Amino acid sequence: MPVNYLDSLSNKEMGQCCGDCCPGNISFMKTLIVMLFVVLSNEAFASYRVITPEKIKPHPTLITLLHGCTQTGQAFLGLTHFKKYVEEKNLIVLMPEQSWLRNPGKCWNWFVTENALGRNELNAITSLIKEYSQKYQVKGSYLYGFSAGSAMGSNLIAENSELFDGVLLHSGYPYNGGGIMKIADFDLYHYEMSFQDFWQSLSGPSLEDLAVLRSKISKFHSRLKNIVIVSGERDLVAANKYSKASFVQFLDQKAHLTKEFHLDYSIFQGQGQWRTTLYQFHQMGHSWSGGDGRYLFAAPELLDITRESFSLFGI
Repeated sequence: MPVNYLDSLSNKEMGQCCGDCCPGNISFMKTLIVMLFVVLSNEAFASYRVITPEKIKPHPTLITLLHGCTQTGQAFLGLTHFKKYVEEKNLIVLMPEQSWLRNPGKCWNWFVTENALGRNELNAITSLIKEYSQKYQVKGSYLYGFSAGSAMGSNLIAENSELFDGVLLHSGYPYNGGGIMKIADFDLYHYEMSFQDFWQSLSGPSLEDLAVLRSKISKFHSRLKNIVIVSGERDLVAANKYSKASFVQFLDQKAHLTKEFHLDYSIFQGQGQWRTTLYQFHQMGHSWSGGDGRYLFAAPELLDITRESFSLFGI
């Protein structure tokens, strides 16, 4: 799991003391930086972009894109091919963008407790989605996230499932990290128990977190019909087990699981009150499946997951 950037800094990285010129300064400097980080992370993101068709038809579809670390909203737009579908599919594409002042790597601060509980950055994104949904009277609202954007997306649907008809979380992390190792133990390829039995078998210190999570998920808004998780089995940034954990987290507990195997990927799908689908790409690293090769984090040779999602979501 990612570590807190500031807590991982060594004295050498923060600056070395020279003789008696800075006794205690390392601790003091680190405290100041931590305070600055906390203050900034409690603010909303710096900016956002919106792309609309030249002539918007009534009741367009709203697409919200949450970029990954080091990315801009514009780069994520290009990577995912969404720009070329704006006119064809009458899309309003909303791109909140993180500021490097709030995170040096331009990552969404999904790991900050306040953002996992629906406040600060998450609250700002939520308000923006509500604003544009109402402004254009959209017929559907869909969220796409990559890496840190995917992790923030997990927070979003756990806290605000009523905002979306469908969500695609690519190469990210599970909601709040609750019970991650326990959930990751579930063997999707050789399972022999039902998911209901699996949840009941869980125990240990993370059980309380899991109970809270299951309570949230059992109350998902009826609007949310599709959750898609995508991962690469060779991902060294967001390990495949994290996406698998997200898949198991967001299953309807009474879901019926099916498996489908292809040359480049496997599909696991749970159908209950809503449908949760996991695409596992065997040779993919930390990349967007079928992404535009002119951008970082692209796997252009693989299935175009953006176009695939249109079929899954009915866009």
